[in-house]
Amino acid sequence: MAAVTLAAYRTFLEIGVEKEYATELISDVAWKIYISWLSIPRFIARLVTRDPQEQINLILRIFLRYPFSPPGYQREVWSETDGFCTYWFRCAPYEYFKEHGTIDDVEFFNKTWCTFDWALANEMVEGGRYERQHTLSAGDEVCDMKWYGKPA
Repeated sequence: MAAVTLAAYRTFLEIGVEKEYATELISDVAWKIYISWLSIPRFIARLVTRDPQEQINLILRIFLRYPFSPPGYQREVWSETDGFCTYWFRCAPYEYFKEHGTIDDVEFFNKTWCTFDWALANEMVEGGRYERQHTLSAGDEVCDMKWYGKPA
């Protein structure tokens, strides 16, 4: 999907679509694809438990099996009483953009791929939320994600 989004972005720019609008269009399409992956894991989580934090934990553990698994992704994962932590040290889509793209392409990646998780947390469970202080695509050493099943 990284190759497709990068190709679409470059194509839109080549035909004269403004950078911000191209980003918005591709982000909307990529979000639809990304969110479609959620329906089955969310259904399974709701069958297994009624606890929102346990649901998020289970959904994330499913996603960590596929598609967010080694060798393309390197991460550390653990549960805390109030949330589920995923620290990413290698992200396959980001690596693709970094290797095949320009600085502007990496900025596009940061404004699209790196923004979906805030909305995804609430799609997993009502009131779900997400925090991240650092991201690889901003030059940090880690994407330090924490997922919460309950509102603050």
